[in-house]
Amino acid sequence: MLWESTDPREALTKRFGFRDASNAAEWIAEVLEQYWDLEVTHCVRLAISGHNVVAWIEQGSRRLVVKWSALPRRFTHLKGAARLVAWLDANGIPVAAPIPTSDGSLLVELSNGRRGNTAIPATTAGQPIPHWRAPGGLRRASLGREPQTG
Repeated sequence: MLWESTDPREALTKRFGFRDASNAAEWIAEVLEQYWDLEVTHCVRLAISGHNVVAWIEQGSRRLVVKWSALPRRFTHLKGAARLVAWLDANGIPVAAPIPTSDGSLLVELSNGRRGNTAIPATTAGQPIPHWRAPGGLRRASLGREPQTG
């Protein structure tokens, strides 16, 4: 649990319909294989925040972060955020860009019984970029000042 004192096992069951963390890890591995064609080798950690779950997973030596939400009213926002982050990535801005599914989608919406509707974007876990400088015009327009380095 990120911001709550609720029992995480109880939250996984009541909010998302999972028996336990292993059941949630198995489910996300199945979803990633079906839609992203990714074979998960290990789920390192799960964290719950409200009606969202973040999973840190491994696919061989590759580390990924997967977030899913069981709050359908937020799905439109999540789709917009995924498109924005993909656009930033395409324009050279270092972000945790969503990995497109096998059919090119940035987000998958699932109706999965007790778990309700679920929206899932997957991103690659990266390393900090210590001396990144924004492209000229972007720095002034959106940051207002040049980022501090070193």
